[in-house]
Formats: sequence, C-alpha cells, structure tokens
Amino acid sequence: MAGSGSSHLREAGAGVAQIVLRVSDLVVEYGRRLQRVRAVSGLSLDIAEGETLGLVGESGCGKSTTARAIMMLTRPTAGAIDYRGQDLATLSKREVRRARKGLQLILQDPVSSLNPRRRVHRLVAEAAVIQGAGPTDEEIAATIRAVGLDPDVVWDRRPHELSGGQCQRVAIARALMAEPDLLILDEPVSALDVSVQAQILNLLREIKRQRSIALLFVAHDLAVVKNISDRVAVMYLGKLCEIAPVERLFAEPRHPYTTALLEAVPVPDPTVELARMELAGDLPSPLNPPSGCRFRTRCPRAEERCAEEEPAVREVGAGHFVACHFPVGRVEVTEEARTAPAGAGGRGRSTPS
Repeated sequence: MAGSGSSHLREAGAGVAQIVLRVSDLVVEYGRRLQRVRAVSGLSLDIAEGETLGLVGESGCGKSTTARAIMMLTRPTAGAIDYRGQDLATLSKREVRRARKGLQLILQDPVSSLNPRRRVHRLVAEAAVIQGAGPTDEEIAATIRAVGLDPDVVWDRRPHELSGGQCQRVAIARALMAEPDLLILDEPVSALDVSVQAQILNLLREIKRQRSIALLFVAHDLAVVKNISDRVAVMYLGKLCEIAPVERLFAEPRHPYTTALLEAVPVPDPTVELARMELAGDLPSPLNPPSGCRFRTRCPRAEERCAEEEPAVREVGAGHFVACHFPVGRVEVTEEARTAPAGAGGRGRSTPS
C-alpha cells in the first residue's frame, strides 16, 4: 500500500512535504514454530513531515506492536521500515541506535515509563545524554517550560511526587530533548483524566505546530483521534483495512469494520435512535485467522468471495484507501483498477459515485 494517502495530503495544500517514515509490508510474528501469532500482517503506511497519522482499532489488533516494530524495540519478521532513506529493519542494533535518533517513543503509562529514582532534570536530559549530547541546565529548563511545567518547581522532584499529567509532560520533554522529527505516541492519554487529556492533546498540537514534528498517534478512543489527526488508519486483526483523511473517514467510512467502530461511539442523547451495524460472532483467534478477508466472519456484507480471496487495498477517493471487496456505499471502479495486479496495493484507482 505504498503511497497510502500522503501524496494527496501534499497536493491538498500542505506544501511540498517529504516522507519521514514509510513502512512497507510489515510482518511481526510471536511464538514458537507450531504456534505462531502474526500480530501484524503485511501492513504498509507512510507519514509526511508535520503530519499526524492516527492508528486505531480494538485491543489486540496490532497497534502497539506496530509502534514497537517501527522503533525496532520488536524486531520485525519481514518488511521494510524506511526512515529518512534508511531501512531500519536491515541494520544491526548499534546501527539502529544511531539511525533512529529522530524517532522518539512516548508510552501509555506516564509514571512507570520514568525512572523512579531520577529527578526531573535528569529525566528530561536522559535522551540527549544517551545520544552523546551534554545539554546545559538552561536548555533543560527551556524544554521543561515548553511542555507547560515550571522548572523552579519540578526540577528536583521525582516521578512519585508528580501527577500523571505532569509525568506525561516530563516524558514529552525528554523526547523533545533529542530533537526528533517523528514522535510515536502509544495511547499517550488513555491513563489520564479527561480534563488532563485535553491539556496534553493541546500541548502536542502546539509542539507539532512550532517544531513541524510528525506524529504517529496510536489510540482506541476515536474522539481523541479525530481531535488530533490529519489522517486515520484503521487496523483489524493485524491488517490495515482503511486509511483516509480524518474528515472523510468520519463522514464516509467505506470499510464495514470502520463503520461499525464509528456507530459504536455513544451519543449523549437518550432520545436519538441510532441505526447500528450488527457484527456477528467474536473476534477470531490470531493463531488461526480466517481465510481471505479476516473480517468476513463478523461482517454483514460478507459473500463467498470474501472467504476465497484476500481483498487488495484500493483507492476509493482522494487519499482514501480501503481493503474490502464490497465497501460500504456504491463504488464505481475504473478500468485502471480492474486491470491492476492483485499486489498493487493502493495504486489501482476507483472513484466513489
């Protein structure tokens, strides 16, 4: 699925944006020979400079595994992770540490992600020190201020003396000290109160605006993803099933799974009657995923073809890609899309009628 929508982002007026990260046919497997779990199966996506890509899906779909594989914390089984022209998957551990200096990861639990014995100023300087830099106290203080904390107050405090939101700000400051061009955020606000979530999201937007940092925002909360993302990618059982600009995805979801996810979002009005897509059965085991389309066992639109043939990712609108034989809404497929080879990913074009 090369070219998964970023080219349309650039054409739409974002200026000439370079691709920071391109993931191609990523596969991550766990387990022993007779019991192999393919947590991520052939995922492809790209992120442009200054862009926020939201990655969503239910628990166990492979979102966090994808984030860890991009950081090379989990070694991918197959596929390419092209960061600034270097395929991280082909490098040794020492080469990876040098090559990924511009990649920084922010984890879900802000308290446990910080060394409990270190004080804030040492925690913030940690990433830069590991990379061989020696930041001054003035640089550390400026970075602490940039994330909305007062260095005079938190300088000598330890993580247990801070709130969850303050700890997450310290984690963001630590990442910023490495001067990254891509932040990977794995559920960064799910452990925080709603009011604190809004503050952290506003902080991330301001950091992105000021520093032109790209974000890969992994989450399961669709409201949060809609609030911060430029594009959204939807995963199901290790597969990418849809990717589109955020407004288009929420207004016109094409994949039945995306439709079901959006319809499951509660509406705070008991008088509103909602027509919801009913999903049959339970989530299949990743040890033995269904043949063909992995969503077919729960999909109300499934037909015989879905069991026999895995759907290729195709374009159904400007920057809107979907992996489905029978996408929601009528789609008029062009001759180019009909003649495209099965492995062409998002290159075959189709046009929504």
